[in-house]
Order: sequence, then C-alpha cells, then structure tokens
Amino acid sequence: MFIFQSKEVMFILQSKEVIHSQLLEKQKIAEEKIKELEQKKSYLERSVKEAEDNIREMLMAQRAQ
Repeated sequence: MFIFQSKEVMFILQSKEVIHSQLLEKQKIAEEKIKELEQKKSYLERSVKEAEDNIREMLMAQRAQ
C-alpha cells in the first residue's frame, strides 16, 4: 500500500511501511528530546531553589547584624 506524504510544498508517494518507520524514528527522537528537556528543567529548578535559599540566608544574616 502506498500513501502520499506531505513534504513542505509537495507530496511524495511512499509505502505505508516507510512512512510508519519514519514516524517511529521521529517519535523516538521527540521522546529523547523530552527526556533531555525534563532533565534540564529539573536541574534549573534545583538551581533556582538553591539561589533562593542563598538569598534568604544572606538576608537573615544581614538582619541579624
């Protein structure tokens, strides 16, 4: 079975299996990117929390003086 696949401004006739494998590959890449971005998000959230804690400590130390 062949299906037309959209490529920017044209359509390409490809087999269903080829399109399916391309979509699976794109899905795999997207899942890897999501995992990578979630790790970066977690790191940045920890960094923000540490910075906030440091600012609180500095303010408390300044008030104690």
